[in-house]
Amino acid sequence: MRAKAGSVAVLTLAALGLGASGVWALVEIPRLDVSPCSVPQRAVGWPYWAAFVLAGVAAFTLGGWASRWRDFSQRPASYDPPGDAALTSAEAIARDRRHRRRAWIVQLFLVLGFAVTSAFLAYETWAVYSGPPTSPITDFVRCASIVAKVPTLLASTAILFLVGHWLWHPARERSRAVVSP
Repeated sequence: MRAKAGSVAVLTLAALGLGASGVWALVEIPRLDVSPCSVPQRAVGWPYWAAFVLAGVAAFTLGGWASRWRDFSQRPASYDPPGDAALTSAEAIARDRRHRRRAWIVQLFLVLGFAVTSAFLAYETWAVYSGPPTSPITDFVRCASIVAKVPTLLASTAILFLVGHWLWHPARERSRAVVSP
């Protein structure tokens, strides 16, 4: 139970950091002085690039480590109860429906996430290929890292933590009773 509380706390912290960056962006972006941003964008200089890289790698690694905290001590009952009669019980059918619904929801979010990511990559490719006056997304991110270093660092760290958490999802161990002949 303690591991589950730790995982929930770390995920909540990452979500709050991402939410705080979003609120900051909505409130403060109209008031920013973007005169240091030029086309083409220059990268953020030393020591800030090192802070961005180190924080990103640390957040991705911490996200993977936090995914191991998931509490599997409360394992659900087997989806394959022994005996033909148990397979058709109302409880087994309801459990199977819940499992399929959850799997469908996860698959839906994965497909939507990949579709949005593909759309962003398509726009980035088109904007880089077509050149000015179209600005690629990376120009906006570089400008943000120059003008507002701390919120950009916070947002990128939270995103990389969440990506690390989901990409390194631990496989649930399956144990089957060995029946001797």
